[in-house]
Amino acid sequence: MRAAVFQGRGRGHRIETLPDPTPGPGEVVVRVRRSGICATDITITSESSSDTPLDRLYQALSTPGTVLGHEIGGEVVAVGSAVGRLRVGDKVAPTAFSGCGSCATCIAGKADWCAQARARMGGYAEYALADEAFCVRLPATLGDDDSALLEPMATSLHTVTLANLNESSRVAVIGAGPIGLGGVFFARRANVHRLAAVARSDRHRELALAMGADSFVTQGSNIEEELCAALGGRPDVVLELSGAQGVINQAATWLRPAGTIVAAGATSPTPDPVIHALAVGKEIKLQYSASYLRDDLRYIADIFDSGDTRLRQLISRRISLDEFPTVFEGLRTRHAECKVMVDPALQ
Repeated sequence: MRAAVFQGRGRGHRIETLPDPTPGPGEVVVRVRRSGICATDITITSESSSDTPLDRLYQALSTPGTVLGHEIGGEVVAVGSAVGRLRVGDKVAPTAFSGCGSCATCIAGKADWCAQARARMGGYAEYALADEAFCVRLPATLGDDDSALLEPMATSLHTVTLANLNESSRVAVIGAGPIGLGGVFFARRANVHRLAAVARSDRHRELALAMGADSFVTQGSNIEEELCAALGGRPDVVLELSGAQGVINQAATWLRPAGTIVAAGATSPTPDPVIHALAVGKEIKLQYSASYLRDDLRYIADIFDSGDTRLRQLISRRISLDEFPTVFEGLRTRHAECKVMVDPALQ
């Protein structure tokens, strides 16, 4: 099979021919129909001078010779000897993590908390291995693009779920990348009172409004005043989905007393100091969000199946494997892309 193989930090990817994967007893081989490029892959493969535990983990996940890519949608083409639920021809979306399959966290669908958790990648290739227990079988109505959107959108959904939103909530979503826009989409589905998207530029203003934001506010000297005007008061909840430095402090400044911050964007390995006094005085709740539940993917698949396909608008481009190395490196700098999808069948 053809695959984009990571050559090491500072050396990018190279398209190589590798042996087709063979499934173990509980595994399936997935023909990759689409694989989304995730900002986390950009982060873990970036050159870094830090020596933090998180950066060491990133180095371990992106050793030379690795095939990255975890936002996968595809079709089962081979099954292992112990596979009983999936069949050849099934459309599936694997989760980004696998575990033992039998502990409490695995049964709950949160494999990243399993003592035997491991990252499942390989999406930047024609075929990928996946564990049957951590694949979601998809309705036939879902397209290839839809199937690869489930994994990243599950991160957005999980963040919104942890926020416990209701019809009286005033909500600010920081970040207008794919995860932030997904946060806007699911917050609107929670029927919140007022919803504002906040970003550094207005490049994705129309997308944010299409996902359900009542208003779009760009970062600037009057951001707090503009945000409060847009929401009709201070936000009850801030969803931090940008990963930008300093935004936790900023969110604490904006919030009403006893408000909540839910943060899923903090993937940088470098320290980001938080001024706790900002939060202490207001008794703010700071909740972090990591990954998602397996059932979150099923929930989003049902949204597509019901006919609500607005999330498709997040896809800005589809590229071939041959284009991948150049496009991937270009995403390290400021750009106007939203979600770039790799289609291994494209020539």
